[in-house]
This record gives sequence, structure tokens and C-alpha cells, in this order.
Amino acid sequence: MSKYNPNDREKIRRAYLQRGPHQPRGHKFRQTAFGKTKRRFILVWLEYSVTEDAAFCLYCYLCDDDVEASDGKSFITEGFNNWKKPESFKIHIGGPGSLAFRGHDDSELSSNQGNFRELLKFLADHNEETTKFILQNAPKNNKLYSHKIQIDIASSCAIETSKLITEDIGDDYFSILVDECRDVSTKEQMALVLRYVDKKGYVIERFLGIVHVPNTNSLSLKAAIDSLLATYKLTVSRIRGQGYDGASNM
Repeated sequence: MSKYNPNDREKIRRAYLQRGPHQPRGHKFRQTAFGKTKRRFILVWLEYSVTEDAAFCLYCYLCDDDVEASDGKSFITEGFNNWKKPESFKIHIGGPGSLAFRGHDDSELSSNQGNFRELLKFLADHNEETTKFILQNAPKNNKLYSHKIQIDIASSCAIETSKLITEDIGDDYFSILVDECRDVSTKEQMALVLRYVDKKGYVIERFLGIVHVPNTNSLSLKAAIDSLLATYKLTVSRIRGQGYDGASNM
């Protein structure tokens, strides 16, 4: 992508993303021997090169401008075909809780370093006490904006926010609004919103979370709803309304 004019890159990225990853249909994938076991590529969310017999990540290729420094280099330029290590795919894609914190160019000279760093800079500009300990004033290299740190902070905020929502509901009744769709990596996901009346009599709607589901049949979605509610100690017996956008499997 770095070879294209900066003014054209976003348009090109969108065009490729709309087409989705290249996955040959009807192709007999080559089997490679690993000890006594033969393994091969299985169609997932990755691209597959017939000539290289290797998997590539379209999304990293389009969005990672610094390929040489990338942790996922093997999925971008070299191709991945160590089929005996399926866990590598899960490690590469990361958890379903990842957020769009990082920009395409989060270098010091970038005019848009991504949501996380821009918000951190905003906080530093408006809070003198915080400024003493972050960014260029951080001790040594402890700048607290690595990818893992960003995910940890986001997860902590999500936990505290969900805790406040469930405390606001208490032992009262509530309704659920549920919908499902595929994300950009073609994984099925389900979103759940709580609707309830607070202590002041106002009707409140609060987003509780997104859950990735193996498929969208009714049993899988029901299990996902039960699991998410149980995580926040909410019981199905308190539900007094359900909305599913007219989906028959719901």
C-alpha cells in the first residue's frame, strides 16, 4: 500500500475490503507431512495462494504500513504454511475485544495517530497532573500505549462500565435487544443491549457487549445470550421484553 499515493490509499483499501479475501473454491489443497500426520490449509478468514501454498492476511496487508516492523510479517509478505500450529492463526487475529484504537500511521510525525494516542494527547493537554507521567514525560520507555496496554485499558473500562450498568438495574426487571451480523473478518457476532427503567423513572438503553458466536442458529444465539447475562449476574427470569429485529432464528 505504501507504493500508492497517500491520497488514494483509503479508496484502494475500501475497494479491496469490499471484495474480501481471495479463497479458491473447488481447489484441492496440498497436504504437507508433519511427522506421521498430513495437514493442509482450511478455508477460514485468510487468503490462500495456490502457487505458494500459504496463507496471507488481507487486512494486515492493506492496513499495516510498516510491514518490516510488523509482528505479523509472515502473514503479509512471506506467507504462513506451518499447518501443524493452528494456534498461530488465533494469536495473529487476537481476541474479539480488539478496538480501533490504532491508526494506519501512529508515528510521532503523523497528523492522526489513532484514537488512543490522540485521546492521550488531549488528556495531557488538559490535565497538568497527568502530563507529568505520560508521553514524552514518561519514565524511561514506560509510555503506556503499546497495543497490549491499550487492550488492557479498554477491557478494564468495559468491566467497570458494565458493572455500573448492572448496579443501576439492581434487582429490577429489564428487556433485551439483540442483533447479529458478520464483522469485516467474516466472523459471526452478536450484540446485546439492555433496556430498563432507572430509579428516576427514565427509560434507559445501555449496550452490554458483543459476543462472537460459532454460527447464528437459535441454539447458539440462546447459549450466547445466557452466557453474557450470567457473566454480569443477570438472570433470564427478570426479562420482561425481547427485541430481535424480526430475525426468524431469534
